[in-house]
Amino acid sequence: MKHKISLFIFLVTISSSCQNKQSDIRTTTIKTDKECVKFFQKYKEKFVISENDSAQYYIESAMKCAPENKNYINNSIQLYIKIGSYENAIIQVDKLKRDRSDISLDFMILVLKLKMNVPTIDNDLRKIYKRYKDDKPLTSSNLIYKIALDNYFNDKKYALNQLKDYRRVYTTGYDIQNLDAAESLIKSLEKKEVLFNLFNIKD
Repeated sequence: MKHKISLFIFLVTISSSCQNKQSDIRTTTIKTDKECVKFFQKYKEKFVISENDSAQYYIESAMKCAPENKNYINNSIQLYIKIGSYENAIIQVDKLKRDRSDISLDFMILVLKLKMNVPTIDNDLRKIYKRYKDDKPLTSSNLIYKIALDNYFNDKKYALNQLKDYRRVYTTGYDIQNLDAAESLIKSLEKKEVLFNLFNIKD
């Protein structure tokens, strides 16, 4: 249960700024296109009860109806990851990248490719790792990703020592919750599984 709560925090950090940035567009779309909203409501109903084929039909219908709606795109990513359709998830993440430069979106794509066993993926992950190490000061959210990569490219002991040092600097309730979640993942999972769990990628 602790992991589920923490993972929700990680996922929100990726999608929330996209959604906030597009709140005006989303509100306008919802107000003016009832058909899109009906598709999306049906998607949510089917997603909750894991009727995945129907959920996919309705979320894709909603996106065809309102292609720029970031809320629909984010929900499609969630569904595609749930059903293991990682290539489709990557396509949707790429749509979010068009609006802004966000290292977490690049990282998410690489972790999806890691799940797909794409050759030489570690080389690309090392480049992202360097970007996180060079990013100062790290945001609380990006800090979690950097620690996960500390664990992936070094070992648990190194990552946990880094985490211990960060606790002296990152002290808000939100920071502590994220750091606690990262520590729990690193202590309980293998290094690849830590990366997968950051984005709720499950077998």
